[in-house]
Amino acid sequence: MLKKQRGEDIIKKIEAIPGDVMLPDLGISKEDRETIKNETDIIFHCAATIRFDEPLKRAVLLNVFSHLSTAYCHLYERVLYEKVYPPPADPHHVIKTVEWMNEEVIDSVTPKILGDIPNTYAFTKALGESLVADEMDNLPVIILRPSI
Repeated sequence: MLKKQRGEDIIKKIEAIPGDVMLPDLGISKEDRETIKNETDIIFHCAATIRFDEPLKRAVLLNVFSHLSTAYCHLYERVLYEKVYPPPADPHHVIKTVEWMNEEVIDSVTPKILGDIPNTYAFTKALGESLVADEMDNLPVIILRPSI
């Protein structure tokens, strides 16, 4: 569809930028950040861990900052509409918590933090959606929720 809208030359304009969402500044080099800032119209950010049993700290630091969501993050909605749903917890509090707690402590309290959400994947993707939604008035962002 992109080729149809923008023509065949669009492929020449697409560039992959390497990074690591576990690193500061998403592991993106200073040069690539400048390229993004000065030459980019659309970003597809799809990095995530999709393991359902990922330790909570790793899942939060990977998935909460991703922009590609999933239909799986609102499990208890009978019909998933194209609207923003409230997160299962305050994403900012969860991020701060996992940043200062060690893995062993987080692992021991993960079931309590998740509540009735069955896994860290669904929990963290819902948190990430909330952060993106918070910036909708400031940035041209969208939330995509592909299903299986």
